[in-house]
Amino acid sequence: METSGNLEGLDYKLHDFGYRGVSSQETAGIGASAHLVNFKGTDTVAGIGVIKKYYGTKDPVPGFSVPAAEHSTITAWGKDHEKDAFEHIIKQFPSVPVSIVSDSYDIYNACEKIWGEDLRTLVEKRSADAPLVVRPDSGNPLDTVLKRSWRFWGRSFL
Repeated sequence: METSGNLEGLDYKLHDFGYRGVSSQETAGIGASAHLVNFKGTDTVAGIGVIKKYYGTKDPVPGFSVPAAEHSTITAWGKDHEKDAFEHIIKQFPSVPVSIVSDSYDIYNACEKIWGEDLRTLVEKRSADAPLVVRPDSGNPLDTVLKRSWRFWGRSFL
């Protein structure tokens, strides 16, 4: 197994979207606080309160988010302008991490054609401090993430 040998930025490599599908504010806070013990990326504000109240923290804010698109911010442009929506967002946030949901219409077309061809140069120009997260929010992760990553970047992750 190959590794980069570099753990820099690891605390932001797994992002919590725990508000989705939970039964209550309390369960969101519990799940998010468990995540925040090891990582700093979160969209679940309830976890920040739990961490501060029960764990204590030296950090005034124990979790952070990044600019992120949701389905409505892509579909508002219309199917024929999905590429324009993606391009607009990555140009608006050139120097910070940005997460763009890419399965509003067709994750395979988004990965292979739009990101893999049309916008590939813009993606490759981004610095390591400003990664683009191409986010599939539905489907089988083995298909939508691992196999698409292989086709997009030309190497296997399986």
